[in-house]
Amino acid sequence: METGAAMRVHKRLYTHRRGLRTVNLLHSSIFFLSFLIISLRFFYQNPEILSSQRNLILPSPTPMLLNNQSFRPPSKSVPRP
Repeated sequence: METGAAMRVHKRLYTHRRGLRTVNLLHSSIFFLSFLIISLRFFYQNPEILSSQRNLILPSPTPMLLNNQSFRPPSKSVPRP
């Protein structure tokens, strides 16, 4: 059985630790949200980064069609000399 003074110290330390836990949770959530917002703004301002990565992952289907003779180039292409 703990004495009253030890119980008060234990209770004060427990509430202090609980407050620190909520502060840590608050700081981590604020950091995560700010990181998410900054990264979204960055990718919104530079969309070519996402499109270049998408082209690396999924190559365009034109190289497979180049061997096919029925493939017609677009009309705007410059004719070769």
